[in-house]
Amino acid sequence: MNRTQTAVIFANSDEDIVATYMILEHDAKLSLPEVEVAMRRAVKQFLDTDEGKKIAEGNHNDFNWGDAVIHVPDKFWIEQGLKVIDTTPRIVMLDHDENLAR
Repeated sequence: MNRTQTAVIFANSDEDIVATYMILEHDAKLSLPEVEVAMRRAVKQFLDTDEGKKIAEGNHNDFNWGDAVIHVPDKFWIEQGLKVIDTTPRIVMLDHDENLAR
């Protein structure tokens, strides 16, 4: 089976600087929407456990993607065909509109 990696960037809805990153390895046949569905399933399965419920309740039931990156154990990602490669990649952020001809 061919595997590929996908970088997932979780951006704040108010357009602040991106705060959370995740690099996943998965079957190359999965489309990006299928990767997203698998990610959501992994988080839901974790949140259905006693540990997941305890963490969510301790956060006033505000469990976001940043929490998922920190708290969801590898086994939940793996059960969905995903392998977390990195959650702290080195990123170079460049201004998309920078004029490079000057």
